[in-house]
Amino acid sequence: MSYEQDFDYGMYTEQEIKAGVPHFRDDSEIEREEEQVRRLKSEFIEGVLQHRIYKNNSLYIMRRIKEFTQKISDIENKDEISEIFSKEAYSLEIESVIDSFAKKESIGVTFVRLSQEADCITILIKRMLSKFAFLPITEEIVLQLKALTTVIYRNPLKVSVYDRVGSIQSFIHTKVDEEFDKGSYKLLPSAEMKNLLSTARLHLYLHEIKNLNSSILFELAVSERSQMHNEQAINTDTRVLKDKKLIKNWKVRHMTPFIDMFSGLLTQKVNDAKTLELDWDVDIFTFRKCVVNLYNDILHQQ
Repeated sequence: MSYEQDFDYGMYTEQEIKAGVPHFRDDSEIEREEEQVRRLKSEFIEGVLQHRIYKNNSLYIMRRIKEFTQKISDIENKDEISEIFSKEAYSLEIESVIDSFAKKESIGVTFVRLSQEADCITILIKRMLSKFAFLPITEEIVLQLKALTTVIYRNPLKVSVYDRVGSIQSFIHTKVDEEFDKGSYKLLPSAEMKNLLSTARLHLYLHEIKNLNSSILFELAVSERSQMHNEQAINTDTRVLKDKKLIKNWKVRHMTPFIDMFSGLLTQKVNDAKTLELDWDVDIFTFRKCVVNLYNDILHQQ
């Protein structure tokens, strides 16, 4: 015997409701429904595997489509399917985007690997304070670090990655100045600070791609683009190289939203999936097929 929650109680008397009659369902009814779900799942997978988008592809693409189709075949929630799709889509280009970021920021393999560690920010700050500022990592600093990283990761105010990394730099500067004299932070090695800031940015970008809903990613990107364009207009920070060459809009170089570093096609397909998800006229069966087609389009540009 099984029980079900969703019933029209108006068709039962008060005594029957108290006796639990509305909740009683025969096991055979449950088995029929479960069998129907299994059949629909099988039909969906088989339909994709028989379709031309599958048969006309390379073995690599066929494998990726098959795995993706199986992953979403029994999910009844469009939002969940859309999120799985976006994560799968970003994963196709993430390595090349990381490589491009590392080249642009001139950070080596060691820092790229560190950016993918869960405690990356804590490691970076402790390293800077102990190795280059010669400060002991006291219990007080450890507690302050925990408070800082908690706010950075939770990001309740939806602050940009650039500004959150700025708060890391400010924390280090404050600790150095507290230990020595005001302005002592200027004695920290600039190359090491640059590596720290670039690695922290990459770490937070990867953290967001992995953990945030695509809608929130889009929202943050809109805000970050606005911040980037505003900075470009007012140019609050201009750097000069040793040979006195002016570097205009230095800050802007580090403000690009991470999702803007992915291909335009991938971004468009993720947006298309989100649009279809919100379309009430697109049922779950049609949505699954559409998402597979979108995934196939991205695979073909790899």
